[in-house]
Amino acid sequence: MPASRVSRRELARLDGCSEKLVRKAIAEGRIPVGEDGLVDAAIAGTAWREGNVRKALLRCEEGANPSAAARAIADAAAAHRAVPPYADSLARKEHFLSLLRELEFRQRDGQLVEMEVAKAILFTEFRALRDSWLAFPAKYAAMIAADLSIDADKLTEVLSGYIHKHTAALAQPSARAFVEA
Repeated sequence: MPASRVSRRELARLDGCSEKLVRKAIAEGRIPVGEDGLVDAAIAGTAWREGNVRKALLRCEEGANPSAAARAIADAAAAHRAVPPYADSLARKEHFLSLLRELEFRQRDGQLVEMEVAKAILFTEFRALRDSWLAFPAKYAAMIAADLSIDADKLTEVLSGYIHKHTAALAQPSARAFVEA
């Protein structure tokens, strides 16, 4: 059984790789080094090498439990630095890249629209709706007045006042509307 702390050269021998690769991984922060300059022997055979990282990610995606050595590397990395383990960083990167690709697909598929385009369409539609309401008294007041046998000018004036108040109130959204959204 190997010692719990080994040199860089011994880790390279245990893992079947070159010492240069171990030094490079240490420089990149993928292998934590203790104050004594030694590394944890449990790291050998885990996901510190890029090829191993991809295999470890595939195993994790398949639902396999991480090995004790993988947990040891994660614990050692957390103890020696605040940077997340290389495998976690790679998984996070791949996750966000997949989200970007999904967003790009949905945009090309026509499921998403640009915010500025949506704002322009909504502004145009609501402006037309407001203009329709403001034109209502002039258009229908005379017919309503004739049906009710009242003065058409007075009805137009009263309807215009109420419709202006109503559209002004609609133009000022309440704070509650933002909370509910």
